[in-house]
Amino acid sequence: MLAFNFIKTTCIPSFENPKGNTVSSTPLTQEELNHLERLYTLAVDDQYYELLGLEHIATFDQIRQAYHSISRQWHPDRFFRRDLGEHQEKIELLFMQITKAYRTLSSPDSRLDYDREHGHKNQKTESKKTKEGGWHKHKRGRRRRSRVERNASTQTTDSENKKKVRGIRSQRRDAFMNKVNEGIKEQNQRAENFFEAGKKDLDEGRPLQAAASLHIACKLYPENEEYKTLYKEAKKLARQEKSKEFFATAESAESFQNYHDALKYYRKAVEYEIDDPRAYARLAYLIEKLDPDPRESIKLMRIAVQKSPENPEYRCILGEIYLREDMKLNARREFTKALAIEKNYSRAKEGLKNS
Repeated sequence: MLAFNFIKTTCIPSFENPKGNTVSSTPLTQEELNHLERLYTLAVDDQYYELLGLEHIATFDQIRQAYHSISRQWHPDRFFRRDLGEHQEKIELLFMQITKAYRTLSSPDSRLDYDREHGHKNQKTESKKTKEGGWHKHKRGRRRRSRVERNASTQTTDSENKKKVRGIRSQRRDAFMNKVNEGIKEQNQRAENFFEAGKKDLDEGRPLQAAASLHIACKLYPENEEYKTLYKEAKKLARQEKSKEFFATAESAESFQNYHDALKYYRKAVEYEIDDPRAYARLAYLIEKLDPDPRESIKLMRIAVQKSPENPEYRCILGEIYLREDMKLNARREFTKALAIEKNYSRAKEGLKNS
């Protein structure tokens, strides 16, 4: 059995913090971006029929089916793990307009008001006018002049209505864009608040709290390079802090002979890339003790040696594993280097003699 003699470290206080691992995210495809831009333009213009992909004479069932289809496709929750960047606000506002379009067109009164405001002609009214036009077609005399005058008046009214509709659309577009800009401004302000809080925590030696705040700041304002740079720095320090916490927990468990718990927390410390070489050596020892895996033990002891190259004990431990796996040349190299560090180190002499 390998012998490990280490000086125990003092416990390090623990802090609550999310794991350091990140979830990879995929940006929108070019096809998705093109589709989003087209629908977003329709949403800004309040083009409810076109937004839902409907004709102006669509029935209630068609409106409902169209809404269920497009709302599923563009629900913000579908993009939770996607890298949306500047398009997140557009998707949220687009979904709001889709819902508003459905509520408007599915209500007979609201739909009638919408059609009047946007110059859409009702199907039943059109049918009635067609029949009346057929009846008037056969009339002569005094009705002809009144019909011409009425048509001229109608054309003038239609032209005025179209101008009015364009004006209303322009006003709504401006109001909509103002709302978007206000939302972006508010979001950027929130990001700045989290950034300042994270910066303060980092300056005062609280990297775990700093990383949490800076992570939110980067999510709210992903284009800000200053936020991302400081977050990377805080995240690295936070992982080191967390790794020390795991190491202290592992040492405590090992002192009470809870070897399986100790192995688990030493492994977590290693996963968080702890700088302390003892974590790698202790993990290698427990693996040899509980569930031997020579390849992993060799890998861990190599890291321990890299982090503490002047430690003869680590080199002897690595040499002994090599020797047991019949890798005698590697074993002799480590024992020789251990003796170069400490000339009379008996453990290295014994290992060199056996190799």
